[in-house]
Amino acid sequence: METFLNLTIPVFVVIALGWIAARRGIVPEAAASGLNAYVFNFGVPCLVVGTLGRQPFGELIDWAFLGAWLVAGLTVFAVSALLTRVLFAERAGELAVMGQGAAIGNIGFLGLPLLLEAFGPAGAAPLAAALVVDLILIIPLSILILEAQGGGAGSGASKAVAAIKGALINPFLLSILAGLAVSLSGFQLPGPLDRTITFLGAAAAPTALFALGMSLAGRQVEGNMGQVALMSGLKLVAHPALLFAAMWALNVSPKIAGMGLVLAAMPVASNVFVIAERYGVAVRRCSSAIVISTAIAVITVTAAIEVAKRMG
Repeated sequence: METFLNLTIPVFVVIALGWIAARRGIVPEAAASGLNAYVFNFGVPCLVVGTLGRQPFGELIDWAFLGAWLVAGLTVFAVSALLTRVLFAERAGELAVMGQGAAIGNIGFLGLPLLLEAFGPAGAAPLAAALVVDLILIIPLSILILEAQGGGAGSGASKAVAAIKGALINPFLLSILAGLAVSLSGFQLPGPLDRTITFLGAAAAPTALFALGMSLAGRQVEGNMGQVALMSGLKLVAHPALLFAAMWALNVSPKIAGMGLVLAAMPVASNVFVIAERYGVAVRRCSSAIVISTAIAVITVTAAIEVAKRMG
């Protein structure tokens, strides 16, 4: 109950305020894209660089956790695709989007603020590992499957290259690499630069949550509700369970395992919708799953944090 009142509720209240502001017109709808642009290009990258750069490099790389995250992600991706094929007789493109939705959570805009609030700077290490796996392997995999099917109108090699390039060369991944480089060097950033990064990063968490709420306001719950339920359920329940099993098998330390469990409990990520929309595949289902899974995540995230605190 303490976790729910003191940690989960404040985070989701900020999301709710963003939703209300957009629905009531208090903040113009066009402002959502500006807030997202700030968070994506400046706020979160500065927060990641500063947080990673101040920690010893040896404490940032946990190969066991990285392997567990990869195994869990690929497994839930495959399970989601298989169930979608068996239960709904969908084509390869839909299987790829459903798999990605079950494997990719909102760890950038929602997971980062929660993890840092709950566990402090130590939470940046597992988050960086998870983002690296998702951005370099899981997302490109779904794009390649979509391309192999034909991907809808306007598909082609150039489209696939652009999509994969967007997944690989983006401020999140670049900031992780920069933070690791600073940590590895052992040098501190010059005072003015360090303060600038800290200043920008301090606004990342509340802005990201508010922007997330605004983006949810424009989404409608519609489409195949069976598939929406499947994607949401696999993301919120199966992904954490599979990750827990993989971390146990690979002997991940309890502290890192607990934080990883919180990351796996995150709802379906918004970039799943971006890729679905780019290829014209399962767009309404993704939008609905993002809304529903984010609402239910109040429960799954609270439970995951409680378990993590007992483990660590």
